Amino acid sequence: DRETTALSVSEVASELDDRPPPVPNIGQVKAILKHVNPRKATGVDGVPEWLLKRFHEELAPVVHDIICASIVQSKYPTSYKHALVSPVPKVDNPTDIDDDFRQISVLPQVAKVLERIQLKLNLKDLSLNASQHAFTADRSIMTALASITQD
Repeated sequence: DRETTALSVSEVASELDDRPPPVPNIGQVKAILKHVNPRKATGVDGVPEWLLKRFHEELAPVVHDIICASIVQSKYPTSYKHALVSPVPKVDNPTDIDDDFRQISVLPQVAKVLERIQLKLNLKDLSLNASQHAFTADRSIMTALASITQD
């Protein structure tokens, strides 16, 4: 258990400035490319997921360089911000574009790989309170109730 200490904004900023951002190794990138879902729709980049999966060994060095550059420069590539958006009706007879439709956005495949890598890297440094049960792997309402009743 880590001891909780209150830090000022300037202390946090100086702490972050001293450490370079975590970057993935090429093995982590290969693993994510190898396990992409080939049935997902192709985004605006035109790169189908089956291509990333099938050629993960060959594409990993290039994707690794793109991801590392994005992380080190703290820049999310502009092309990754574009998506194919399809309106899907929520109701049988939609009349209002704002209320009766939900949007389905298909992002570029490499953007999804970057997001998965960032999530894994950031979760390593994230330390959650022991009483946090929602939105946490291997925790549920049952573990929350068990911890309350056993204390």
